[in-house]
Formats: sequence, structure tokens, C-alpha cells
Amino acid sequence: MAKLPVDMMMLEEAFDHHGEGGWYLNLVTGDVLIRFDDPDVENEIEGNPDKYLLIEPTLPDEDHRVMLDFVAGLPDGKARRELARALNGPRSFGHFRDELRRWPDVREQWFAFRDARVTEHARRWLADHDIEPVPRPPA
Repeated sequence: MAKLPVDMMMLEEAFDHHGEGGWYLNLVTGDVLIRFDDPDVENEIEGNPDKYLLIEPTLPDEDHRVMLDFVAGLPDGKARRELARALNGPRSFGHFRDELRRWPDVREQWFAFRDARVTEHARRWLADHDIEPVPRPPA
């Protein structure tokens, strides 16, 4: 397994980004590059394809599963019922976010839960690509 000082914060952000462009892991430095309307970055990636690994964002179904798992772990009560209801039907992501605003304590729990899941996903993805993340040297 190759040891690489991966920028874990940027890697985790890349998994959560569903917009245009593309996110790539530099297999030499561990940096994460965003390929979006930057000709220099595009030329670098296209000119060195073996040096970069495309980071695919998580699929909406995976994101939905994380929300369902979170709600399933909440204690019985009104917050759990309302969040579960928000996840059924169209626009469930938006309804879930809207409902979380009504429950500030639960909202904080959600962010901690989600962050832990994203970190877990990033570490699993790195392992699947035979990469062991090591601490980055101080800037």
C-alpha cells in the first residue's frame, strides 16, 4: 500500500461535490485538484493522466442511505418522526434539510454523523486504491 500525505479535508469535500468539473487526487503530492474552467489544471491533468486519480462524488442513493441511517439511530420522538417523513417522497433532500432547521440539537448531531460517514467513505476509497493516508507535513 502506497503511503501518501492526502489532503483529507479536500478529499472529503470532493466526495460531497456534485457540481460540474471534476476533482482529482494527485498521486504524488496527495493534493486534491479541482478541474473547473482552469486551463492550467486541465492541461496538467490531461498531460499527466497517470499522476491523477478521478474522485467520483457519492451517489444520491448513498447520501440518502446516510440520512436514513441517521434518522434510524435517533431516539423515538417527534424529531425522528418528522425527519423520517421528510425522507419519503420527492425532494427528500430539501425536506430533510428544512426539517433539520427546526431541531438545532439534532442538526448538530446530523453534521457530526455525516462528517464521520464521509471520513469513513474517504478512507475506504483510499484503501480500495491501495493508498494509506499519512499526516501532511506542516505548511
